[in-house]
Order: sequence, then C-alpha cells, then structure tokens
Amino acid sequence: NVILNTHHDSFETDLGNAANDAEVAKADSTLIADLWTQVATKFADYDESLIFETFNEVHAGDNWGGGTDAEYALLNAWNQYAVDAIRSTGGKNATRWIGVSGYAANIDLTLAHFVLPTDAANRIMVGVHCYDPYNFCLNPYTTGEEVSVWGHGANGSNDEESYVINQLYKLRTAYISNDIPCYLGEYGCVWKNTDAENAFRAYYLEFFCRAANLAGIPMFIWDNNSKTSGNEACGYVDHETGAWLNDSETMVPTMIKACTSDDSSYNF
Repeated sequence: NVILNTHHDSFETDLGNAANDAEVAKADSTLIADLWTQVATKFADYDESLIFETFNEVHAGDNWGGGTDAEYALLNAWNQYAVDAIRSTGGKNATRWIGVSGYAANIDLTLAHFVLPTDAANRIMVGVHCYDPYNFCLNPYTTGEEVSVWGHGANGSNDEESYVINQLYKLRTAYISNDIPCYLGEYGCVWKNTDAENAFRAYYLEFFCRAANLAGIPMFIWDNNSKTSGNEACGYVDHETGAWLNDSETMVPTMIKACTSDDSSYNF
C-alpha cells in the first residue's frame, strides 16, 4: 500500500491565521479543494492499494500543544473539503480509502477535537502520529532536557510502558471498536550516540510495535534519510543507495515481526 498525503504545504501552519481571518480561510479552503481535485484526478485510475491522506500535522503557527476551538473546527472543515474534493473526481476515488487526522496528528488532541468527515462511501481512516516521549524519541540532545533511557522506571517513572499501551488502547476504543480504521502514520526514535542509549532505543521500537499489534493498529516508521545521530536523526534506509543505515538490517525485521506476528509465545 502507498499513502499519498500533502506534507508541509503552505496551509500546514496557517490554521491560526485562517481561523481569525475570513479571507485567509477562504483562500486556504479554495487551495485545499483545488489541490485535492487535481491530485485525485491524476490518480483516479489507480487501484485501492493507493490511499490518500488529507494533511500532515496541521497546527497553528508553532503551537504544537493545542489550538483554539475555532482552529479545531476549521481543521475539521478542511478535512471535509478534501474528502469532498477527492470523491467528486469519481472513478476509483469514489470509494478509495482516505486517511484524515486531527490537530498536529496528536493522539490526545485528535481524540478530543477531531470530527470524522461525512462520507457516503464510509471509507475513512483516522491517522495519528506518536513520538512519545518527545525528548527520548525525537529531541534527546537539547541542553537541560537530555533523555537517554526509556522503560522499566528508567527515568524514575514506572508508567512508560503503560503510557504507550494506554495511548494505543484509547485509539482502539474510540475508533477500531467502532469499525473506524485507525493507523499510526508516523512513529520512530532517533539513532543515538552510544551503544547503551541505542539498546534502550531498540527496546522502545520493538515494544511500541508489539503493543500496537496487540491493539490492532498498523504502523508506518518515519524515515527522513538522516545518516547521522542525534535530534531528529530518523534514517533507516539510505534513499540514494538502498543500503541499511545503522542497525536497521536487524531492527527493521524486528519491528516487522513485532507489528505483524500472531504467535502467542512471542517474547522480547
């Protein structure tokens, strides 16, 4: 399967401006409808192994932690505009699966504020992203905020594994249990600077994948082709050569097994 989305487009951080200015909102809504009409028309004959995803992590300005009621409402409207535009092009787009997401694709903000678009085809999936805890997974080397370990009370907290499980089962309860497909469109953890830190990374990635499998949520790793270590270094495969990066030759099969195995004796 391929998921094709709009990613870091001009409206991705414009939500706050649009929510407070009718002219900006009108321009953005027109852009969204036109863009998805054109993309959907281009791919109208592709079979349903192609999935469209309306947006990527839409948020207001640099505010990742949450928005206003007006911003949440506008994002819900934007998702509806995109779905309507895709469906209007006909062909296989009349019934193609479409992924949609809430504010910043954040799990809790999606659960709290996202409204599923109306769709006559009833083929909408909810996409979320998760890099929790942020200062271990994506940003571990910020001065004063270094987090190099995870799990089993490693940071003085005993809830790290249970937090992941609870987040995933909140999604299962809200969506999958109500016959609404849900998937993790991004997850991951940076390649770190020491063997010890990368041992914790390997445990986190396998645990997260296994927990998602048991919750019934499919997953997609975020691979940004980074060939270094440190903040946002999420490379798994060299995009130019196809070579594995870092420990990916063993880590990727480990994650696939954790994501897909139905072996009841599976163990870490």
